[in-house]
Amino acid sequence: FCQMLLNGGELHGQRLLSPTTVNYMRLNQLPDGRDMAAMGQPVWSETSYDGIGFGLGFAVVIDPPKASLITSSGEHHWGGAASTFFWIDPAEDLFVVFLTQLMPSSTYPIRRELRARVYQAIVESAQRGIETFKKHGLDQAWGDLHAQDYRVNERSNAEILKALDTVGDVQY
Repeated sequence: FCQMLLNGGELHGQRLLSPTTVNYMRLNQLPDGRDMAAMGQPVWSETSYDGIGFGLGFAVVIDPPKASLITSSGEHHWGGAASTFFWIDPAEDLFVVFLTQLMPSSTYPIRRELRARVYQAIVESAQRGIETFKKHGLDQAWGDLHAQDYRVNERSNAEILKALDTVGDVQY
């Protein structure tokens, strides 16, 4: 699902949604471009709704500094009651699916911690990587690399897990 949305509606060569539909889903649909904080009180999340809009099916980051998040504008996400979470960041060519059972989700800001650790592990943005490959005439090599399942390298995964182990006395 996340890879399909990241690919603009296509997965394994099959078009499931049009790019226009996916882009529309990612737009803030709240009246007058407001954020969720302007619409009411956050009651289910460990974070505020400042700088977060809502698209069709998920929250959309409309102002990362206002949201106090290390992320890209346009990143979209959804979290579950037991602190489960996914986010998709088209600007970084990145998606993360986080499955856990921490209840209630307001117990500890584990999703915010995970997001911060992942973005801190990114050395070069995907867009700069694409530009570098194209600059050196390696468009096909980038296409081959992108066609593979995109995952944070094993060292980064280990660093993220180690960092999560150090966040405190949290059961997960």
